[in-house]
Amino acid sequence: MTAAMFCAQALNIARNYKTSYMLGPWGWPANDKMITRATTNGSNAQTNKSWLSYANAIKGKGFLFDCVGLIKGILWGWNGDLSRTYGGAGYACNGVPDCDAKKMIDSCREVSTDFSGIVPGEAVWMDGHIGIYVGGGVVVESTPRWNWGVQESTCLNVAGKQLPGTVGSRTWTKHGKLPWVDYSAAKEIDEEDDDMLTYEQWKEYMDRYRQELRADHDQCWAEGELAAAVAAGITNGARPHDFVTREEAAIMALRSKD
Repeated sequence: MTAAMFCAQALNIARNYKTSYMLGPWGWPANDKMITRATTNGSNAQTNKSWLSYANAIKGKGFLFDCVGLIKGILWGWNGDLSRTYGGAGYACNGVPDCDAKKMIDSCREVSTDFSGIVPGEAVWMDGHIGIYVGGGVVVESTPRWNWGVQESTCLNVAGKQLPGTVGSRTWTKHGKLPWVDYSAAKEIDEEDDDMLTYEQWKEYMDRYRQELRADHDQCWAEGELAAAVAAGITNGARPHDFVTREEAAIMALRSKD
């Protein structure tokens, strides 16, 4: 898996899925069977019982992760399938072993306490906890802090202060490259500027890209079909050349069946 794919999936989970933190799971669907498994089996069962309300709050519509389980789940092929036992992931597959956070960081290459050269896709670690650095001073982590689940936080080692759009901030102890991730194309620093890309700069670039995308499609190539979809109540016709969210796609698909 490339570092870009790894980061994209981490961000996808944080932004587009309902999640809850529990010790042990690596993307298990939050259903009766798996919640029971997390709260009755193994050494973490009693602790998980005290967190049962959070899991029940997303039952039938979300997933359970612990911190290292987020990394393992992605590398094991998790794809957000609520009908699969592990959300589409395998177990200890793709050459990635089942290990805890300490063994995960110990498996990494180029482990360092100096964060000046960190690149997206690296693991960030502190005692008892691990996360995924996704660039721009942002980490995706599964934690019971803040919003209780998979979320975006600020890496204070890089950003210095909490970034807009993140739920909290941490200072991590060290970072390293996971041996199952390809970092050959990963870059954190722009070739023409040694300054880190801030969150506000990233939003500016994304807005510019969306404007360019719309400008390339001044005329809708499917005006007739769009008009028919509006007439049928499937869509309101707004933003015909913009991105569509999963929520919007699901609503339009359901409306098309009526």
